[in-house]
Amino acid sequence: MYCKALGEKQTTSVLTAVDVETGMCMAVQLEDKTQHVQYLSTCLQQFLVGYGRTHAILNNTVLQSDQEVFIIALLKMVAIAMGSNMAVRQSPAYTSPAQGKVERFHRTLMGQVKAIKLQLENNYGIKLNSKHPIMPWLVKHSAYLLNRYSIHSDGNTSDYRRWGQEHKTPICEFGEAVLYMLPTAKHMPKMEARFYPAIWLGKDTSTNENIFGISNKVDKARTIRRQIKPDKYSKQLMDIINSSPAMIPATAPIIVVLPQPAARKQQSTTSTETQQSPQPIVTGQPHNTPPLALTDLPMATAPATQQAKQPLPMPTPGKREVTDEIAQGSSPKQARTISKNNSSQQI
Repeated sequence: MYCKALGEKQTTSVLTAVDVETGMCMAVQLEDKTQHVQYLSTCLQQFLVGYGRTHAILNNTVLQSDQEVFIIALLKMVAIAMGSNMAVRQSPAYTSPAQGKVERFHRTLMGQVKAIKLQLENNYGIKLNSKHPIMPWLVKHSAYLLNRYSIHSDGNTSDYRRWGQEHKTPICEFGEAVLYMLPTAKHMPKMEARFYPAIWLGKDTSTNENIFGISNKVDKARTIRRQIKPDKYSKQLMDIINSSPAMIPATAPIIVVLPQPAARKQQSTTSTETQQSPQPIVTGQPHNTPPLALTDLPMATAPATQQAKQPLPMPTPGKREVTDEIAQGSSPKQARTISKNNSSQQI
């Protein structure tokens, strides 16, 4: 889709994708889409792999778009990179209902983008347009929020539809100033600072790390600390944000071949040696065995019929029936005393 703010003459392109089965969505804003073809292909591959679209538990995936030449070429590139389980299809020309799922998502996405944009403008007292460096992060974070917090007609979120569990990861307010801890803080001298200020730009869906922006750089960290007003909104940090998501090197699905230990040589009747060849393990490709669903896992439930427990014996009043014994299973003290007296009388 294409968007622009008031007073702008040139529109900004946003690549969007929607999974029609679960409602999971993706949104990537770029200034010039033709200059970042490889980055867009990587984002689509991460979207398909990250939400399990290459698993055999789902149907064969069909990548459908309109008849734009650039989008068709991009989808073919993704299909070739992902494997034979992908197919590319185009909708009829000038037929919006054929793309109804994604067209409806465009309206929902722009509503979320406008809400966060107005909040940023109110907190910092600035005016944002589609060319501001923070806008690509705002569009990406809007899709993140819709996937995990937008409720569908069945009462579930898209994330719950796909994974069967609620999203409980804590998040911050988009654009607020936080303190992040350096990953190498343990190797620094003890008298040096551990936390530094930055602008919170969202969460990384693959590693669940916090994405933050500083001067001429965008980085990730696991540990952050929130601040209170007036330090919660730092206009000085907001003014130095000048990096886009395309500046972070995104990792596409990689084919990994793990070496296996060589099999032991076996001497057969014909004196021939056999050796098993290592099998490659491919990540991000369709598997023959579908993963177990949550309903397939064994549940630790109580038995349907429970036997009544026998009541414990109550102690009887009076003298104890059990004699007072000493350790190591020796005879009672009273019996030993009588035996000693009898032996002394016989002597």
